[in-house]
Amino acid sequence: MQIYYALSSRMNLISEKMSKSHQGRKYKSLVLTFRVIVFLNNRFSEIFTIVEDLEYYYPTNEMKVAQGNRFESEFLAQGDKVIEDYLSTTKLTVNNIVKIFRMLIQIEDLHTMLPYCSVYLENVVVSNATGTRFLKFNINVPSHINIDEILNPIMDEVVFVPLMSRALSQHELNYPVDLLLQHPHESLDSGVEVFREVGILDRLEGKTAYVECSNPRFDVAKKYDIIFRSHRVHVRYQHRALELLNEVRRAYIFPNRNPYKKEFTKEVKLQIINRQISENPEQLQAVKQIVGGANPYAPYIVVGPPGTGKTTTIVEAILQLYITRPKCRILITASTNSACDTIALKLCELFENNPLLRKLSSQRSGFNFMGRPKPPTHMLRVFSKSLCKKGMKNISRILLEHSNFCKREYKSPSVNVLQNYNIIIVTLITMGRLRTGTNVDWPFTHVFIDEAGATMETEALIAITSVNTKYCRVILSGDTKQLGPVVMSPVAAELGLKYSLMERLLKRHCYAVNTDGTYDYTLQTRLRRNFRSHPAIVHIYNHLYYNHELLAKVNLANLLSLQNFSILKNKNWPVIFMAVYGKLGKSSTSCSSFNQLEINAVVWTIQHLKVKPSDIGVISPYKLQCTYIKRNLNEKNIQGVEVGTVELFQGREKPIIIASFVKSFCNLGFTADPQRLNVVLSRAQSLLILIGNPKTLQRSDDFEYIIQQCTYMDNFKTNVLTK
Repeated sequence: MQIYYALSSRMNLISEKMSKSHQGRKYKSLVLTFRVIVFLNNRFSEIFTIVEDLEYYYPTNEMKVAQGNRFESEFLAQGDKVIEDYLSTTKLTVNNIVKIFRMLIQIEDLHTMLPYCSVYLENVVVSNATGTRFLKFNINVPSHINIDEILNPIMDEVVFVPLMSRALSQHELNYPVDLLLQHPHESLDSGVEVFREVGILDRLEGKTAYVECSNPRFDVAKKYDIIFRSHRVHVRYQHRALELLNEVRRAYIFPNRNPYKKEFTKEVKLQIINRQISENPEQLQAVKQIVGGANPYAPYIVVGPPGTGKTTTIVEAILQLYITRPKCRILITASTNSACDTIALKLCELFENNPLLRKLSSQRSGFNFMGRPKPPTHMLRVFSKSLCKKGMKNISRILLEHSNFCKREYKSPSVNVLQNYNIIIVTLITMGRLRTGTNVDWPFTHVFIDEAGATMETEALIAITSVNTKYCRVILSGDTKQLGPVVMSPVAAELGLKYSLMERLLKRHCYAVNTDGTYDYTLQTRLRRNFRSHPAIVHIYNHLYYNHELLAKVNLANLLSLQNFSILKNKNWPVIFMAVYGKLGKSSTSCSSFNQLEINAVVWTIQHLKVKPSDIGVISPYKLQCTYIKRNLNEKNIQGVEVGTVELFQGREKPIIIASFVKSFCNLGFTADPQRLNVVLSRAQSLLILIGNPKTLQRSDDFEYIIQQCTYMDNFKTNVLTK
């Protein structure tokens, strides 16, 4: 573990004053050893405790009735004028936001709860997994139910219902989802006959479930009914955020004007870490504005289209705040662990390798009032307990060293400990948990919400309602023209839950872009310079989605040589459309789709590219197609090609991208979604290969344009595979 951050300037001063004798060298070694022990053992001596219990926020009976009637408007409104007005206009306002989002969250909650009812099991024999603390049992459900698409190991709870408890409770089930609600028998003593044991679903092996159970007295001689259910904490944190959305915070997220541009903005002298930012006007503008004083009346937005250096900009702004404001307290958050880890890893590498940052972090650690060394407090990545249980094998060593995952053990640092750090990085869900550790606002000076375009507004509010927006600056970064928030309920999505806070704000007048391309730079910065992709690739999505605002600035010498690709007829246009007229296939246990002829085309293309497999990424909108592509590549002994859905590749890049669209002689469905297609088109650096049925795909205007361009540039290929 890197421990030099803990060596303060005072330690160095004492060491320098010691003589160069053997005794002096021995003393210095002992002090160093002492510091290592203190650093490892005392960093998280205070453990997190909850001071405000989180309510369950179960859906109301009225919403359950509405679910039974397909959430039709009359059952949603039930005479409520505010909801009636919203259902007719779908306009969110400062006055209706809490009531409307409560309704939408309940719709989403009910939609995600209902599938668990289909895996209710009766009269199940439970056994102990040999030599472990786990219980196991078989899940016998009809073949059309895919338990892998419903159950979430590590995240889901499993309730063991004694038959006596079931007999006493059947009359209580007025609605299907009532089966999943917390039951009074769960809080009884474990020795009571009707006591319901609650465990955590650890894993699924085929149709065998393994459940972690902490009760050593669990009676495996009995039969049980089994209930699977989500812990719903993400929904509960959103409800809690709405409770905390007071008048001041509501005004902050509904700005009407911007008085800030008439005020004085302090010019701060910066010591830029990444020198390339000094040559990029938009990136430099964003950093200066955030450090000099982000807008106190509304969130500051950094719009980062593909390849424009959004993450680089945010990391630089965070570091400049750390350098220029020693007392700053920065929260970095996002809806996904991958987004958090991307920023955290870049910060870790810079804190370890940059001399200025190393020096500052060492100086600011120092000693406490008893003369004992303080652990480093420049940054901490706080992982959730559930993520740690899933495994940390793919997490970088340096990131683990700056985290609460110590010596392969999860630690839960207290609020007091966390508030000593200059920078903490957590997901929004973890921030929801941390909010329960205090009944006052967190003292952050800055909150950065990354991938804000892919974050539900109610999720973003978890962070915003954790701080005092009068004194804390909120910075949103992302791109609303790529994948948006994940909403499972089509009803909730169409009624507005699919829109992010970032997207809603950018539609407000004060964030408007003028006809000449200018805008209020105290409220936002729009990055324009693309350093990722070949200009021809940029041209496609720049035309379709960015109104030609992007500037292709990639150094062509850093890309793969197009002359080496025999598959590419026009070497100046590295975009290929490969026409494949396959047949759509379905699985009996999944709603996903596959297309075997397109799978064959993907494998054939990879075999003919003659590049390192790690240079290739394969994207498909369908999980089943990805599964079969991986299987076919393994059969051909092709290792190292990354295959995944659009969601996996958001924020990523590869020298070569191959996309398989699957749909053939049928409706396009979400394949034609502009945000989804934008992600597919913008991942490739050097070569983009699109595989699909042109007759089907060109029903979409976007696909029609792509096919026309490839045809015009002589890179439309047919008859690649005929069987």
